[in-house]
Amino acid sequence: MGRGGIPAGGGGIKGASANPGTPRFARPAAEGRLLPTDWSESDTGHVVFRPRHMTPEELAAGYGWCYRRLFSARSIWCRRPADPSAVLPSLAMSVLYRRSNGLWHLPVRYRLTGRAWRPLVEWTRRRHLGFRRRLERGRGPSAGPAPAVVWAGC
Repeated sequence: MGRGGIPAGGGGIKGASANPGTPRFARPAAEGRLLPTDWSESDTGHVVFRPRHMTPEELAAGYGWCYRRLFSARSIWCRRPADPSAVLPSLAMSVLYRRSNGLWHLPVRYRLTGRAWRPLVEWTRRRHLGFRRRLERGRGPSAGPAPAVVWAGC
């Protein structure tokens, strides 16, 4: 867990989904734990397999709690980058992700995800590379890593 009880890690929340063709799908399938489902709902927010140690309803409730907590306005604000020029893009991407999750099936269905996300990812990548270059010019290796997130007492 990160600060304030927010799940830490770089991979997002991966509790409820299991997409066909992935290892996360293969194991429940082999063990007969897939639930009858409309596969268009395999979007991380719908439970499509029976977990081993809880009910599907408990998994859905836990996922919902984590999602609401992770993408609350307070949590998004607390995770903002320390670099002032990175705050707006970071907040925009977090809010966009939070608000667009209910509509995510549309770009997936029409194969528009790359077109929608590529510019944001590229903008973030370029900003990050520039930040790293500035760090290399202004800080020695003994100075330690630069802070990535502002702890705002949240």
